Amino acid sequence: MCTNSILATPANLSTLRGLVSSSSARSAWSRGVRAYALDLLDNIEEMSNYEMNNYGEYLAISEAVALNGAGSWSNYAAGGCGLVYTSAICRNSSTLRGSTDRTTRTDQPTRTT
Repeated sequence: MCTNSILATPANLSTLRGLVSSSSARSAWSRGVRAYALDLLDNIEEMSNYEMNNYGEYLAISEAVALNGAGSWSNYAAGGCGLVYTSAICRNSSTLRGSTDRTTRTDQPTRTT
């Protein structure tokens, strides 16, 4: 378990954005995952800026911060903060193959671990 905290400062978030943006993403699905990760960083930045402006300190980057109060990633997605259904993920990622393969199961949530 990691015990070191990385603060969500503008410099640290910029470094993380650069790492995520430069990651290899050959498939539409991988590009969608990368876009989703960048959206999460945007949300973390917004929350951290709020904390800095109101309380004088940046947030530490953590899964709990990314979940924004949800108890799990399933709850996060089901609460409207993210995509939970395979068909919605495929549409967002423009993976036509994935969306047509799953047309019979579009009402089923995507499994999360």
